[in-house]
Amino acid sequence: QSTRTRLISIILISASLAILLAWLTIRSITRPLNNIRDIVSRVQRDGDFTISAPVEGKDEVSQTARAFNDLLANLRVSLSSLLTHIAQVGD
Repeated sequence: QSTRTRLISIILISASLAILLAWLTIRSITRPLNNIRDIVSRVQRDGDFTISAPVEGKDEVSQTARAFNDLLANLRVSLSSLLTHIAQVGD
């Protein structure tokens, strides 16, 4: 009886720790992705190309954020060049 109770306790504690670890892992992925999603939505909604996604680490999510920031930087340069050419044509 005592051994059975200990075994059940160990199983429950192990399962709880596994669930906590899984939750922390999922959260470490979804939080940065949610940040990127929110920033993409802001750019789409407001047309603001000056904002950027936070980059922390070197994982795939961080690489995605870095690539998005690079895309926005290239868009800023392209838009600036386009506006310059439009002004020249107007003159």
